[in-house]
Amino acid sequence: MGEELLVQTALRGVQSTYVLRISALPGKSAPRVKLLDGSSYELVQLFEGEEYLYSWEGPAGDVVTEPRELFRPDRHSGRSGRLRTGLSVGFVPVTVFSGLVEAGTCELEVRPRKLTYEDEYKWMLRDIAEQMAELLMERFAASDLQFSVDVERNASTLYQRFEFLRALIGSEDFQGAMQEVLRRPHTGWVTTPTPVEISRGVRPSSNISKQLARRGIDARNLGLLGHFDGARSIFEDKTEATHDTTPNRFVRHAFRHWLFLLGDLQVALEKQTRTAPIARGLAEVRELASTIEQFISDDLFLALGDLDRFPSEDQVLQKRQGYREVFRAFLEFELGALLTWSDSSFAAGTRNVAATYEYWAFLQLAKCVARVAGVDFAMADLLTLDQFGLSVQIRKGVEQVFCGIAVRNGRRMSIELWFNKTYGVPQGSWSRSMRPDYSLLIQPESRDKPFEIVLVHFDAKYRVQFIRNLLLSSEGLEEGEVSDEEALTRGEATSGDLLKMHAYRDAIRRTSGAYVLYPGGDAELGRKPLSEYQELLPGLGAFVLRPAEGGDVLGSVELQGFIERVVDHSATRLTQHQRSRYWEDAVYAPTDSTRDVYAGLPPGSATVLLGFVKSKEHWEWIKKTASYNVRVSGREGGVGADSVLFNAQLILLYCPSINKVRLARLVAGPEQLSALELKATGYPQPQGPLYWCVQLLWVNRPEWTEKLSCKLVEVAVSSQGGPLGGPVLMTWAALLSTAS
Repeated sequence: MGEELLVQTALRGVQSTYVLRISALPGKSAPRVKLLDGSSYELVQLFEGEEYLYSWEGPAGDVVTEPRELFRPDRHSGRSGRLRTGLSVGFVPVTVFSGLVEAGTCELEVRPRKLTYEDEYKWMLRDIAEQMAELLMERFAASDLQFSVDVERNASTLYQRFEFLRALIGSEDFQGAMQEVLRRPHTGWVTTPTPVEISRGVRPSSNISKQLARRGIDARNLGLLGHFDGARSIFEDKTEATHDTTPNRFVRHAFRHWLFLLGDLQVALEKQTRTAPIARGLAEVRELASTIEQFISDDLFLALGDLDRFPSEDQVLQKRQGYREVFRAFLEFELGALLTWSDSSFAAGTRNVAATYEYWAFLQLAKCVARVAGVDFAMADLLTLDQFGLSVQIRKGVEQVFCGIAVRNGRRMSIELWFNKTYGVPQGSWSRSMRPDYSLLIQPESRDKPFEIVLVHFDAKYRVQFIRNLLLSSEGLEEGEVSDEEALTRGEATSGDLLKMHAYRDAIRRTSGAYVLYPGGDAELGRKPLSEYQELLPGLGAFVLRPAEGGDVLGSVELQGFIERVVDHSATRLTQHQRSRYWEDAVYAPTDSTRDVYAGLPPGSATVLLGFVKSKEHWEWIKKTASYNVRVSGREGGVGADSVLFNAQLILLYCPSINKVRLARLVAGPEQLSALELKATGYPQPQGPLYWCVQLLWVNRPEWTEKLSCKLVEVAVSSQGGPLGGPVLMTWAALLSTAS
């Protein structure tokens, strides 16, 4: 028998009772019952992404159960069917209608399966709130913001405020800060004028001398002061220690402010009909209020005055241990409370955990990209100020871009991070419109060569629990058999997530990679993404990204390291990936920019560049990169960018050290590379500061070079009077004539 939740309500003037029965399907996770603290109410707990059987028992007749997207009746009466929790987590209000009349209400709790509900899911919400609060503090001065409690303003924000406050005060760091304030409170010093009798003697001071002078008394006749009536009105300054200081007043103000907020919440809840969710809310509010009352009842706070202004510039609150944490918590909480989320993902009660994870992952990815670029992205642009307060404008379908510059291999690479950017047909995508969760665009700052654009996409996939699921092959499984990991995700077709990455990479123009971000297990950290060829890109894969208790993010180190490698790869020239992008542009360009391909032997007038190769290592580098380097003018054998050498139709490479020759075609104009950039491609020991590099296309026609050898080519170079190892240009006919 499944778990039961009893709901009682008045129905058309008659006290009627409906009972909701929920049971698990065979082999699935059974629902559980949790007894709410401080009450007799029980709450049924279900798992997200699961399917259950439900049935209503009670008065006869047809019923309708809301929310309909979760309850799928299997008969016309609506009294039984399937309950599918989907990806919504939190507290789900359930209402049963008999005809058009509301017959009863209850509440279910849907717990996330991948993130521990009491821990990791709240850590994720905490990270979002803290990040947004930091943005607010960066963009708006704390002293300019008006802090007030408005329990009617926004239900989703109200819920978020309470949850954040409870998590904040319950954290170990904040508990330690509270104890530090009590153990070592801030001490100030006050000076109080105290009447003294001169006849008993006083310590000389400038203040005493001034008082005596105002009364016409010569300080040299102090022995006669007892005869003067005015002497009794002399005051001496007494300095005493006090805890009635601005930092201590602020701490008490902060906790009182939170206590008033909880009081308003309690009053609002007590006005509602007593149900399971109301009882739960009251119990949680009372528990948190008790913790705060216990703290501010300490003797330290009993004799303090009121805080008359907001001490935004106070150095004790900004720097001293204990006070600093309370001050920061107050700002984060109050500024975070002013946020209005422009999405239903943070609605009170039910929250779409997939959308929440998408927002959280976006903030973590932005941090990783910012660290790679070595700058702070202007994330405050996410915030807008309107008549209702501050609003966070991260919404589905609304593009947000952050820009930064990273210097790699001597090149300045522009980095842009996009949220939900739409790639429409035909400019962005060639098949259908695509909208990845996040897109990373990398290109040289000059932006003069479209083929150098590199796009990498990320999708936050909350449903993916294990990387094995994502890349799982059907081989080795019997018909109908699933892995243990698949059972945890109710048989979701997670291989579809990988196929979607393929769709991004294949359909969106300039895309070099697509990757999944998911809250996987520790055993999946450090797994390498897939590469189509030998280089990092093009590729596919997945990265674990999961919140942790101390604010750390599991998987962020691996993700940031991957982004570092992507930027390095994009900045490196002469890679196979760069060549493939160049040729894709060249082949599919509107006009054919390629040179003639000879059907037979090249004509005698065809120009040939004789290119010296200094060593076997140099030869292997040319084969690997399909590139040839020439010295820049200023060095012996160097040339300028406008040299006629680069207009040659063919290039004949010769390497005397290994006695090899090979013929190729020049397929691109010269590109200037520094020694650092050249070395990054694997070039063996560059000697000069700058080089020209040209890309090659091998000519696989051995009959063209069968009569040529390194010795003959050296003779041809000498005949032209060129320097040893320097580039020489001659016609094909002249080359063959020299060889014969």
